[in-house]
Amino acid sequence: MQSEKARLAALHSYAILDSPGESQFDHIVELVRSLFDTPISLVSLVDADRQWFKAKAGLDAPETPRDVAFCSYAIESSEIFEICDATQDDRFADNPLVTGDPHIRYYAGAPLVTEHGHRLGTLCAIDTVVRRPLDARQREILERLARIVVDEIELYRLRVVGRVAKLVSETASDALIFADCDNVITGWNPAAERMFGWTAAEAIGRSLALIMPERHRDRHADGLKRVAQGGAAKLHGKVVELEALRRDGTEFPIELSLANWQCQGSGRTEGFASIIRDISNRKAMEAERAHAQQFVETVIENLPSMLFVKDAETRQYVRTNTLAADMIGVDRNTVIGRTDADLFGDGEADLLRKRDDMVLESDGVHIFEGDMAGNGPPKLVRTKRVSFSDAGGKRYLLGISDDITDHMRAEEKVAYLANHDGLTGLQNRKAFMTDMLERNRSGQVFDLLLCNIIQFRRINEIHGRPAADALLVQIAHRMKQLLEPGDCLARIGGNELAVLRTGVNADADRLRFAQKVLVAATSGLRIGGVEIALNAKIGGALFPRDGDTPFAVMHAAELALNTARQDKERQIRFFEPGMDVRARRQNRLETDLPGAFERGEMHLAFQPIAGLESGRIEGFETLVRWHHPELGRIDPETFIALAEQNDSIPELGETILARAVAEAAGWNPPLSVAVNVSPGQIYGRDFPGNVARQLDRSGLAPERLELEITEGMLLDNRDTVIAALHALKDIGVRISIDDFGTGYSSMAYFDMFPFDKVKIDQSFVRKAHESKHASAVIRAIIGLGKDLDIPVVAEGLETDADLSLMLELGCAQVQGFLIGKPAPIETFERVIIDRTGASTTQIGPARRTA
Repeated sequence: MQSEKARLAALHSYAILDSPGESQFDHIVELVRSLFDTPISLVSLVDADRQWFKAKAGLDAPETPRDVAFCSYAIESSEIFEICDATQDDRFADNPLVTGDPHIRYYAGAPLVTEHGHRLGTLCAIDTVVRRPLDARQREILERLARIVVDEIELYRLRVVGRVAKLVSETASDALIFADCDNVITGWNPAAERMFGWTAAEAIGRSLALIMPERHRDRHADGLKRVAQGGAAKLHGKVVELEALRRDGTEFPIELSLANWQCQGSGRTEGFASIIRDISNRKAMEAERAHAQQFVETVIENLPSMLFVKDAETRQYVRTNTLAADMIGVDRNTVIGRTDADLFGDGEADLLRKRDDMVLESDGVHIFEGDMAGNGPPKLVRTKRVSFSDAGGKRYLLGISDDITDHMRAEEKVAYLANHDGLTGLQNRKAFMTDMLERNRSGQVFDLLLCNIIQFRRINEIHGRPAADALLVQIAHRMKQLLEPGDCLARIGGNELAVLRTGVNADADRLRFAQKVLVAATSGLRIGGVEIALNAKIGGALFPRDGDTPFAVMHAAELALNTARQDKERQIRFFEPGMDVRARRQNRLETDLPGAFERGEMHLAFQPIAGLESGRIEGFETLVRWHHPELGRIDPETFIALAEQNDSIPELGETILARAVAEAAGWNPPLSVAVNVSPGQIYGRDFPGNVARQLDRSGLAPERLELEITEGMLLDNRDTVIAALHALKDIGVRISIDDFGTGYSSMAYFDMFPFDKVKIDQSFVRKAHESKHASAVIRAIIGLGKDLDIPVVAEGLETDADLSLMLELGCAQVQGFLIGKPAPIETFERVIIDRTGASTTQIGPARRTA
């Protein structure tokens, strides 16, 4: 007995269910009806819970439930299944197709059997009167016609495969070029047109020399001659890098994959297919990396500190600068490959090994101080040691040493460690508060600034603790340069610095200085030659105006800092009366945010997205609304920012995603659902895996889910983001870039990743009719989308004029209040519950729905 699971899999592999009617199948059922003189004939395909008719004669219904289908019995047989009088057969006497229309009395069905033995359905003849059994000749005719139907089904699949192959060729980003053994181009896809500058009509029929630099043509011709004489193609199955020639005569580097096909039976090569990728950008990046490496080499050699790198396993020196070699008292080249035991006495070498062991046993920067015997008298040296691993997982020890002999003594060391941050050398919180108390006693007026580096935790997670520490040291050094005599700088938290200034009289002066601090903490920072983009918030308070004690003014500055964190437009805030009230409100929101969905305070709202070509609603964007029982409606930007600040965004985002896909899984027709993704989610652990689990749990098809990211995600930790997006694409999820045009919009985004959709920010749509700049941006984005074959969505449509403009420009989809306001999904019941067989919700200036 055939496996039902395998049978259904085979049926679905043909992709023929619910396909339009085709004449070749219609001719066969008409022939059956004529040959067997029956009023009804069907080509029936038996699905899991229905039988669907690819062709039918004498019957109007497109399908029937499987539990009443005679064909369900016919596919269990290896030969024709025949019922001469259904009213006398216990299996069918009470069947509604017998007792009611079409009043079946006679049935003969020949199973449609594939070459692998799977029975897809039947070719059947049906009569409304009792008949005699078919004779042997009639049975043979019906079986032959059934085999013809199977052949047509196989041909249908081949046609589908051919269309898919053509679509792949036309949409591939790599050039696909086909040529025969005479070096003549026979195929040329659109990507090849864009890459080389020749249209398909111009290229097909010409020699492949068209795209080859002249110096390579003779060698290529010799290779073709060898293959034509029966030899092997040397490049077959390989990926090689070559130079290619554009129409304008410029050369550029390519990556070539070559395959050949052979004439069936002869074994001789008939032609070649090549996949060509433009690797100009990659080559440029390689050159840039080489330049960066040279830059690093220069920096290391010119460091004012001693630097060394050891192999963590062998403890051999693999890298050092000249200053370190001079300190040891040997030639730099002599140090490489040797150990501390080779360079120092037994006692000092043993001490250095123990320090290395401590670094390897725990993370972070380790600071050691001690005497170093080398060239000349012993020196007091402070060394920062840290371990790191290369891309292959091999561990190393990095050390940076400074001679602190002249400014470090035992008593100073004790005082320093008690009052300073060990990493940056700044005052710690304790010393800073003591300083403020002393200024209070002397009656000084001072300004207190708190600077919080927002993304510092993410820098730690992405680049590692040593890099984050080095970055903090860099920021502290730059901020020190801003201080005047009598000012004070301290590290009072992991990513928080405090500045105390005296002699401040005007708020304008306070703001100018705070802006300088902001620049020092965020701009032009680098780790290992790579520029790092940071954000920071600053809060300030004035003593004694905003607090009459050091503790009170510190509290006022913290309130101002918290207000700045919540302010999306301003990065600097000074204390104002009433901030304490807002702080209590913020604390209340932070406390109540977890569980808001479960308490029924938070719910999903959906805004429709309409297709301009179809004129129908094609999907919904998922939005979130929170109505606090006491504080009222909470703006989404407020609670999303709050969730990102307190690291609860992954949990909130997972809840929103789970509810959105579960809701969309029940829609009919199967419209798409879009869900916004926060940076905190995509940087979290296994976000693609979580999305896959949610899809499996809900049963939603991956291609119906659209995840929206903003441009800003591609600026920080780009490699991590791109890797996550590719993993999501592998699942089948669609990725769109949201609010395009408002941030750091770049063509490079589309080279980094094949986005499925681009959304124009609503601010441009609203200004399109009075702003040439906004109109030009919209036209440029839509034009870009057309060139890259990426659908463009315009957000924020509010007027008929907006819609007319988008229609004129060829925008793919639109959304906004004109199409429908965000609302609970029940509002759109007529769109998501299809009772007519097709969505009828239309859009346009004359007809709109909410």
